[in-house]
Amino acid sequence: MAPLRGCDASFRIAAAAPDRLLQGQMQKGRCRFPALDDPTREICSWSQVTKSPDVFSYKDGWFNPDGTVYRSWTKDWFVFVKR
Repeated sequence: MAPLRGCDASFRIAAAAPDRLLQGQMQKGRCRFPALDDPTREICSWSQVTKSPDVFSYKDGWFNPDGTVYRSWTKDWFVFVKR
């Protein structure tokens, strides 16, 4: 893994969140890198994240610069619970 320019996620405290829930996401269309199947073509990543003291969850996918789906990893969120 390596940091990529434009791939930072911005976070905010969720409204009416007594459990200190943070919500974050990348700026859609800004995180760009070469496509796996064609390195001359550029694709975008967009990740969404939630974080509370006990749960971290995320959902992401890869998109073409025009916004159409290049590859969507899952329709559901990945959820990790602290034990």
